[in-house]
Amino acid sequence: MDKLKFLADTMLGSLAKKLRLLGIDTVYKSDPDNSELKYLVRSQTRILVTRDLNLSRSMGDLAWPVTGKDAREEFLSIAEKLKPFSDLLVPFSRCLDCNNPFQSMELSEAQGKVPPFIYSSQKIFSHCPSCGKVFWEGTHRKKMEKEVEWMEGVLQGEGRLD
Repeated sequence: MDKLKFLADTMLGSLAKKLRLLGIDTVYKSDPDNSELKYLVRSQTRILVTRDLNLSRSMGDLAWPVTGKDAREEFLSIAEKLKPFSDLLVPFSRCLDCNNPFQSMELSEAQGKVPPFIYSSQKIFSHCPSCGKVFWEGTHRKKMEKEVEWMEGVLQGEGRLD
């Protein structure tokens, strides 16, 4: 497999955002039935991440069971299976809301789409072609960088919950 793609089912929205933060194509469905999940997995060549152990067992290698009380524990529950794909990760390359890859944006295109202070203080912008949101390296990025660092550490065998 040269590209890792997931489908996250009900109650795994936070995990889906973590995977997107790492650059993994992750579709999230909040209320699908099992037949829809199976169809999407097969038709889009995805791996289902699910809390439903019966569904996971019935799908074999096409589904990864997820456990844990929060998104970090959920990530830890699939980390071993993710490790072989670590070199495919491109953090900060996908929209956390709608999963589409970011596209770079000319500085002039950002004018009027971001606050004036941001426009005058930042030089690099990107946008999501689906939802139209514009992104830049603001103060919130530091928190996300720490989370990416933690996830990459877990994938390198330094797994901790702190």
